[in-house]
Amino acid sequence: MKLVVIAGPPSAGKTSLTKQIVKRFKDEMRI
Repeated sequence: MKLVVIAGPPSAGKTSLTKQIVKRFKDEMRI
């Protein structure tokens, strides 16, 4: 969540960043 806050106002950047975070979470869950 902190990463999203650091991302900044840009909504497009937030969407792409959130997608990356979700992918990381999924990878961590798989392991």
